[in-house]
Parts: sequence; C-alpha cells; structure tokens
Amino acid sequence: SSSPQLKNHWASRDLPLSRALTAAIDNYIVHYRGDPAHGYLFSSQEGAPISKQSLNEIFLKIKRSLSAQARNALAARANDQLSPHSLRHTAAVVRYQRFSEGGMEFEEIGRRIRPFMGWAPGSEMPFHYARAFFEPRYAKMWNESFDDTLAALRSGVWS
Repeated sequence: SSSPQLKNHWASRDLPLSRALTAAIDNYIVHYRGDPAHGYLFSSQEGAPISKQSLNEIFLKIKRSLSAQARNALAARANDQLSPHSLRHTAAVVRYQRFSEGGMEFEEIGRRIRPFMGWAPGSEMPFHYARAFFEPRYAKMWNESFDDTLAALRSGVWS
C-alpha cells in the first residue's frame, strides 16, 4: 500500500474545518477511533493507517450504494466520478464560489486558493480544478449570447 505523503513543499495538511465537522471528528475520536499507534484519523481493521487503495475501495462502495437519482446527478455533474480525489475538485469549486460571491476577481481567487490546495505560486491548477465552476457559467453566457444573436438575426436586426 502507498503511504500518505505531501505532494510538494507548498503542500500543507492544515485544513480549515467548520465547527460542525470538528465536533463530528471529535465525537468519532472520543467514542469510536480507539487508541491506534499512529496519528492518522482513520485506521484499517488491523489498526494501521488506512491505505489509499482501501479509501478508494470505500468510495467505490459508496458510489455503488447511491440512489438512482444520486447516480444520475453524479453522472451529469461529475462525469460519474466519485473518489477521494473528487473532494479536492469539490473543495476548489466551493472556494471559487465563496470568493466569487464575495466579489473577488478570478486572478485574486487563484492567488488565494493556491496555498489552500498546496499548489506552487503561479500554478494553473486552480483553473483546472475549478473547471466545474467555470464551465456552467461560460455555457450559460454562451447560450444567452447565441440565443440573443439568433433572435437578432431572425428579427432582421443584423441584415
């Protein structure tokens, strides 16, 4: 199994957590986790840190257990992908949404999200990961522009 590791020297394992998630993790640690001989949050049945392969298998089981409606939504919104790595993409999209709703410019969002995700300064990864944030917005603008242009052509405005 592959052990957890940081990708590069910009990466960090410090994550901002909501109070509700912190409370749930604390509850898990106090009542369910036990006292493993390692510092990782989750353990295998043998008491070792959970492997990347095991975590991927858990996500596969979760995906198979989804309702038909949830599977359809996953197929439509995430190309039918559900993995631990998918959570990074979701985190990037959520960060983009929150920053954008606050009126922040896209370049500034990229500058702020890089350290959060552990990317090098100047990396294009923020735009790759947050593609799901951009694509619906651009598709909507393109469709509106196309519809407006088509309506103008049909009405003879652009003859």
